[in-house]
Amino acid sequence: MDTKNESPKEGCAMLRQLDRGRIVVGAKQLRKALESGRAACVFLARNADPAITGPIEAMCQRCNVEYVWVPTKQELGRACGIDVGAAAAAAIQETFLPASAVEYNPPEGENQRKEKLDAYF
Repeated sequence: MDTKNESPKEGCAMLRQLDRGRIVVGAKQLRKALESGRAACVFLARNADPAITGPIEAMCQRCNVEYVWVPTKQELGRACGIDVGAAAAAAIQETFLPASAVEYNPPEGENQRKEKLDAYF
């Protein structure tokens, strides 16, 4: 679900999920959470590099995980309780599906993008 056009109040309410429970911060950890089925809701910073947020957004769509755009990396970092900006974060489900139960079929070329993303971090 793309919530790019939601009202700021709705986005802020959803962002509060990050200070209530378990979270992951950063593209690499977020990708692992999506692949394992643990990500409940993903938050992406609008001012982050599209090379980082684009693949995560596509993965959210493939995994049918809701994602929300946050105005800035700084705002997302603050919501995560860290002193630096964050391009991506996710609220984690307390109970999650085993990786074998998650249907994730990477598209052609995904492994190459994954390797580039890993090299970036």
